[in-house]
Amino acid sequence: MSTQSSDEKLIAVLQSAKAPTDKQRSRLLAFLKRTYGQEPELTWQQDDSLEKGFRLKAGSDVYDWSLEGRMRQFQERMQQLEPGQENIVPLMRQAIENWTPAAQAEEVGQVLTVGEVAAIAARMNEAITGDSIYLVDSILPWYTSYVDYLEKLGVEVPDPVKQATRQEFIAMLAAVVPEDMLTPINQITALPDTADAAVLSFYNAGILTGVDDWGTFAPGKTLTRAETAAMVARVARPELRESFTPADYAMFTAAYLKPADVLFTNGVTAGQYLPYVQTLIDGLEADCAAQGMEFNWFNTVDGVTFLDYVEDTALAHFGVTAKDGTQLYKDFDMQVYYSRYLDQKG
Repeated sequence: MSTQSSDEKLIAVLQSAKAPTDKQRSRLLAFLKRTYGQEPELTWQQDDSLEKGFRLKAGSDVYDWSLEGRMRQFQERMQQLEPGQENIVPLMRQAIENWTPAAQAEEVGQVLTVGEVAAIAARMNEAITGDSIYLVDSILPWYTSYVDYLEKLGVEVPDPVKQATRQEFIAMLAAVVPEDMLTPINQITALPDTADAAVLSFYNAGILTGVDDWGTFAPGKTLTRAETAAMVARVARPELRESFTPADYAMFTAAYLKPADVLFTNGVTAGQYLPYVQTLIDGLEADCAAQGMEFNWFNTVDGVTFLDYVEDTALAHFGVTAKDGTQLYKDFDMQVYYSRYLDQKG
């Protein structure tokens, strides 16, 4: 920061796309007075390139609060962080450099605790805002400083020693990552297993893509080191964010099933079975249309009804028999499923 003589008027220039509100102007004036010890003269210059954030020039000092500036500072601060717990800061540094962790295989799959993800979220907030984390007495658990820091921000932190879930980590990230760092690149309006607005914003920003092709979030699933590093990297480096369109989920809604539901004792899931079944049905529909016929389950192909053909072909494809079906398979009704599927597709 440059020095300013007491008899030299401090001239400050705020650059932003929109003029500051009275409240924003007052906060900036208070910041300048606190920083430089004198009443400043603040003027505003319109800069349409600073649609998200602003830049403040005070004397020879420049405070860059534009989105690009904060992202750059975030990455720099993340690299400079001093470890507060052995595994946390190295993981964050790895994430900034390259989200694929340079760790041993067993570390990549290591499940993180609430305390560990709280430390990551706290460090991210410190890097983004510059608000320091004050370390507590070393006789207390290592995560205490980070939990206290987040709780002062109004973040509810569960038991720090338990395994963290995806929902818990996203709740922490949503509390510390500013909205203007979550610019949407996707247009996802609904997810199979959650309506949480914060989760949806991370999907649309390309930070989350789900655990399957349908965008399932799995809120109660635990977090591995690699998964956490990927999320951190995508927050810090927008070029790593992923464009994503979930596969059509209508078939699962129609079948009253979820992709991960196991339908056969050999482990075949609804996520495998239903798309294959639907492909068979679509083929029969196309054949009927080509012949000027209406689709009917009791039409035949090679002397076999459509219903038996679809069921038997699917069983043979997955190397199972009806006797191998779980209760979910036994409760599945092909005709009811397809009727509901057509209703949903309009």
